[in-house]
Amino acid sequence: MDPEAKWDLEVGSIIEMLNKIDPLALNVTVSVTGDYVNEIAGNAMYKLYVTSVGSRYNHELAVYGMTAGEELGPMAYGDQYSRLMEAKRLVESAYICDGRTILVKGLVPQSFSTSETTLRILERIGVEYAAGYQVGLIYLPGHENESWPYPIEGYDLYAVPISSIEHDGELVPLSDQYSKEVLNLSGGEWYDLLVGEFEEARRKGEPMVLIFDNVITGGDEGYMDAFKRFVDFSTSQGASFVSTEELVEMARSKAAEA
Repeated sequence: MDPEAKWDLEVGSIIEMLNKIDPLALNVTVSVTGDYVNEIAGNAMYKLYVTSVGSRYNHELAVYGMTAGEELGPMAYGDQYSRLMEAKRLVESAYICDGRTILVKGLVPQSFSTSETTLRILERIGVEYAAGYQVGLIYLPGHENESWPYPIEGYDLYAVPISSIEHDGELVPLSDQYSKEVLNLSGGEWYDLLVGEFEEARRKGEPMVLIFDNVITGGDEGYMDAFKRFVDFSTSQGASFVSTEELVEMARSKAAEA
């Protein structure tokens, strides 16, 4: 891709999404790879944009791994450690703006790929949660249907499950990438899934945790429309938007009160 088209897809898409979020002061988690921080398109440095994103108080920055397409789970300890340490360092280096420095608290692993090795490393480098789980699909023993973040036994870490919903008799994760690339749903059908899970979560009094990929939503007009419509719908229904870090703190408080 030429630099302008590359910037428009990889950065312009996030700008368009956050331009829907920020005027409403809604809290979100933005996860980026270490390589994204280092990327340059023409004369445009991605790091400067990541710094701008991290400087807003309604944005949490999390690590999405070191490189696009990686799967941490099968990797050896040394490979995972070097990747996670470097990715965390790069994302945190982009956080410094007007004297504000914030530590990365979370990992959103690509393809939901983690292992015991990943958990050991996250604990060692000071990361507090891993969003590599899915309600009813990928879970730790005893937490099959848990929608709230929960402590990982043996570690000072929290597991954050992504919401799931039944589609054509099958439980599927609430991810635009899965919706488009696996289920082949249109933007309108994806929007219907979002509203359906919203109503179900509200009925049960549970959090709704979902993933929007900027390349998926940003590269499909129907999916971008679904994203914007869902923000409008959920806010009109009185929904509260929290970052993943805030959701983990809510789960901690909830457990302490039990």
